Amino acid sequence: FRVAGRTRVDVLGAQVGVSRQEAALETARGAARKNHLLLAEGIGLEGGVPFEADGELPEVFDPSLLAVDELVTYALQHNPGVRQAIASARQADHAAGAARGQRLPTIGANASFNRSLSQNGYGGLFELDPRDRAFSFGFSVSVPIFQRFQTSQAIAQASANEQAADEDLRALRLQVERMVRSAIIDVENSYRQVQLADRSAELGRQRLSMAQQQYQLGSIDFTQLQQIVTTSASDERDALTTRLNWVNAVTALEELLQRSVRP
Repeated sequence: FRVAGRTRVDVLGAQVGVSRQEAALETARGAARKNHLLLAEGIGLEGGVPFEADGELPEVFDPSLLAVDELVTYALQHNPGVRQAIASARQADHAAGAARGQRLPTIGANASFNRSLSQNGYGGLFELDPRDRAFSFGFSVSVPIFQRFQTSQAIAQASANEQAADEDLRALRLQVERMVRSAIIDVENSYRQVQLADRSAELGRQRLSMAQQQYQLGSIDFTQLQQIVTTSASDERDALTTRLNWVNAVTALEELLQRSVRP
């Protein structure tokens, strides 16, 4: 009783708290094993290949070091969706130019060359080197006058496709820019949450240390100590959770940019 508490009630309460934490620990271990299975499935490990996940989280860096405008420009230049939309817009532009070219006159050229031999009967049928030669060359000009409005329809359709492709490209660029800037905001918010959570966890550890000393001196009872222990443990979990949220936010930003942003 001198070590564990001032009364038997305190001892029993501590035992109940330990039992609850042991149950929570077993639940967390089961969840960790399930997450290992999901991770193995995600990276394609078969046959129970053993592996060990890295227990260290990436170092937290200040997102104010990020050049936001440069990252947005990089995303607009290298995003696969934007590059595909640019190619589609160029294709539509070329198609529109080809359709407008149907109104222009067309010039053609032709040339021919032949060798011949004239004889009575079938004497020249198997002659392999005829002596007579003939060569001709000519030009032709075609002017489209009336094609039952087919040319106008083709030009209008191609122009509409060109405008639609340009608008799709502009909309996608705006979407990518919004997503990148939003991801950076998430990183900044996560960084501030990490700072606040770390500060709360540190204050909680100091408070717990002082409360344990007060409990040993009899200044506070076990119920008060237990509440402080629970609060401190919650602050520690929140600090870890905020770091995980920061890692997820940075990973989401890097996925958009298709590159690393960590110093």
